[in-house]
Amino acid sequence: MPIIEGTATITITDVGFRVSATKNGQTQDVTAKKLIFAAGSQPAQISLPGSDDPNLATRILTSDELLDIDFVPEKLLILGGGVIGIEAARIFRSFGSKVHLIEAMPRLLPFMDAEVSALLTKTLLARKISVSTAVQATGVRATESGLTLNLSVGEEIDGSHLLVAVGRSPNTAALSPELKSALNVDARGFIPVDHRMRTVVDNFFAPGDVNGRCMLAHAAIEMGRLAAEAAVGEPEPLLNTDLSDKDSGGFPFHVPSCVYGDPEIGAIGWTEEQARERFGDRIRIGRFPFAANGRAVAAGQQEGFAKVLRLADSDRVVGVHLIGPGASETINEAATVLSLGALAAHWTASIHGHPTYGEALAEAVADSRGTALHLPPKTSSTPFSS
Repeated sequence: MPIIEGTATITITDVGFRVSATKNGQTQDVTAKKLIFAAGSQPAQISLPGSDDPNLATRILTSDELLDIDFVPEKLLILGGGVIGIEAARIFRSFGSKVHLIEAMPRLLPFMDAEVSALLTKTLLARKISVSTAVQATGVRATESGLTLNLSVGEEIDGSHLLVAVGRSPNTAALSPELKSALNVDARGFIPVDHRMRTVVDNFFAPGDVNGRCMLAHAAIEMGRLAAEAAVGEPEPLLNTDLSDKDSGGFPFHVPSCVYGDPEIGAIGWTEEQARERFGDRIRIGRFPFAANGRAVAAGQQEGFAKVLRLADSDRVVGVHLIGPGASETINEAATVLSLGALAAHWTASIHGHPTYGEALAEAVADSRGTALHLPPKTSSTPFSS
């Protein structure tokens, strides 16, 4: 099938869809009975008073623009304490920049487990990265040396550059107004889909960031596969943990999230707060510190822990949270176990290599059942007891 380059406009027709691609003033039309719309996303923009000052044009950056700079900012202010903001803060602090993170929510990484967020914040402060939470930016103005950011608490912060890292927005500009209306595009611009990426418009599939279900690259790859299978009429897979699992919340539940840097973070399933809201006193928690993991001790990377959430009645693991060495790799083990619906008893029965970082996860699972070999017996006063 030929590749057609250009800026597209997609309209709905009586028999399918028309894609009009324009490049260098020339337009080429293509019609199709089925269409997979995988346009991705772009950095989200916010309305910040003063940001339209021409003197700030090269001072206020998106995450895409940040990757293209050929200098190290003297002092980088980062608006947004999510994954992009955290990773950028770590990178540019290691390059020598002074960094200040500003997050509107009460804590950094607000969508991740609170214990992970707390330790992350501690490590950032130890690396002399300034952190302000529960505050919003109310304006920005140019100065001789850069810019000044105004905060809702009345504080002003000076910096040389400002990174706006407040999330990403779907690329839906190619869709005609009629098609957007037919697709029931929501207020944020996302396209609703089912577990096989089907929309309410027959034969229109929308995998990846454009549906907003889970805006991660590895999730988009899987969603693309699901959309392709559905488009060619492949039957429902025999193993489908997407929506059939009563203990999960749909597609994002089985997708691991990672934050890179030092220490790494890996997470999948529910946070403790979400799990307690959903399952109440059925939740059992297991933890294991990397300070007691042989591989971590040998590598001098003892910061962090593994945390597991288990249902007492069914023995199902419904959340795994890692902060420490190898977290982005070890979380893949948890992704496999959760997608198979295996019990914690099955997990603890598996033998892990020694010494490995993955042992910490296995020990955390065992700790949720009160059977961890390398932790003292749990009492009400024991650290790491649930």
